[in-house]
Amino acid sequence: MLADALDKRSTRRAGSACSLAVAERQDPMSCDNMIVPILHYAPTFPGSKVKRRAATSGGYFGRPIKVHVRYEHKDGSGNLDVTMRREANGTWHIFSVFPVP
Repeated sequence: MLADALDKRSTRRAGSACSLAVAERQDPMSCDNMIVPILHYAPTFPGSKVKRRAATSGGYFGRPIKVHVRYEHKDGSGNLDVTMRREANGTWHIFSVFPVP
């Protein structure tokens, strides 16, 4: 959903991406701190196809999980590690996204 939200064809690009973050990272400054590194280090991520590249890790006793993903776009590809946390309503939201060399 994050790749689709950051796609240049999306009309509410930043707002859509921010709504996928955990509550404390939805303010404009924190959201920019999540989005800008993605756009800088993974410029072909927006609009790409994303799939898991390895098993998730963590998540025990209510702790965040790390999802290892690979994104594929016609202009490039790469790997990301996405840390996600389950919110009180049971939905998963993004805590952080880091490009993996």
